[in-house]
Amino acid sequence: MTTALLALLLFASMTAIGFALRRRWTSVNLYRLEPEDGAGVREEPGQVDASTAENVSYPPVAIIVPARDEEDHLEGALASLAALDYPAYRVIVVDDGSTDGTAAIAERYSERWDRFQCIAAGERKAGWGGKTWALECGLRECTEPWVLFTDADVIHHPASLARATEHAQKSGAALVSVVPRFVCESFWERLLMPAFLLVVSNRFPPDRVRDPRSRVAAASGGFLLVRRELLERTGGLEPVRGRVAEDIAIARRIKRSGERISISYTRSLLTTRMYSSLGQIAEGLGKHAHEGMFDSTPILLAAVIGSWVVTVLPFATLLGLGIITPILGLPPISGPLPQSHGVACAIAAASYIGMKRVYEEWVDFLGVPFGFSWGYPLAGFVYGLIALRAAAERLFFGGPRWKGRRIGRD
Repeated sequence: MTTALLALLLFASMTAIGFALRRRWTSVNLYRLEPEDGAGVREEPGQVDASTAENVSYPPVAIIVPARDEEDHLEGALASLAALDYPAYRVIVVDDGSTDGTAAIAERYSERWDRFQCIAAGERKAGWGGKTWALECGLRECTEPWVLFTDADVIHHPASLARATEHAQKSGAALVSVVPRFVCESFWERLLMPAFLLVVSNRFPPDRVRDPRSRVAAASGGFLLVRRELLERTGGLEPVRGRVAEDIAIARRIKRSGERISISYTRSLLTTRMYSSLGQIAEGLGKHAHEGMFDSTPILLAAVIGSWVVTVLPFATLLGLGIITPILGLPPISGPLPQSHGVACAIAAASYIGMKRVYEEWVDFLGVPFGFSWGYPLAGFVYGLIALRAAAERLFFGGPRWKGRRIGRD
């Protein structure tokens, strides 16, 4: 038993070291897109010649906003889109069967500004997901050379579209995606959203997403800018019609076609408050965990067990062997090594501190109070439970539930 514990703790410590070393290539600060020119943006060498960077143009863009029961968020999102500093764009809001005031808000903007248009998604075709069908309805209205898919809860900085268009031309990317900064106000948001970004950034390292030699591809549905002609040439949205993580599926198809794609993070170009309660977090992160980041239930289960070994086991070892055992006067554990009790506590402490340092980067990036970085073992444990719940929903009910609909079945 002691030998197994030491082996698992050694695995946890080596994983923490690996995460820490990999930050040299995956640090969020290396792949940021901000309003100021060059702020945090790594342009890969050799992608384009110098003249491309000097002759950036701003082609017309169609912005598609699918919206379902978003009356609490849509007003802010559309107001930010109306204020974009971009010469030629229009906004198509697709009402996806909302039962609240979403459609009325969109109609008000379409009456006030010519560049806004509101359409109804209508009856969904068999095999299509709710969001993908709404995107498809919006795409059918487009004639612009570039299309931006964005969410109804994303707030855009006036420079967001211009900066993404510039980055696309300077990097030679046919698809540019930017991950919005999550606004975290509640306890559970502050605890779990840094964990979500940590998992995403390591499952889809931005350096490998941008590397045309790598098969890794990812995008964020909150901001996905793509060349319309290329999207249509790769099948449009039909091949991803039933996917929960349609953003990642689109990115994979674009990259497999031989085109470059790019993903970036931002602190100020885009913000969103995705979830406000633990229930919403469980639904949202669950569908992303199972459908987006891990394509099969066995891989998901293995990932959960591995994450618990790395995040929960070191803390539990420190708590049990380092605190509870001395307080209760229990004898120290014995094992294959001299002072196995002390060795286990030392490895556990090193693992805990190492992963905390990795977690701190995302806590800082989101502007979450620093004290939450100490709670990453709880975040890892709860996030694992959320992923297991998503796997169970997929296995027994056909898919996760989101906004009142069973994705994959309804």
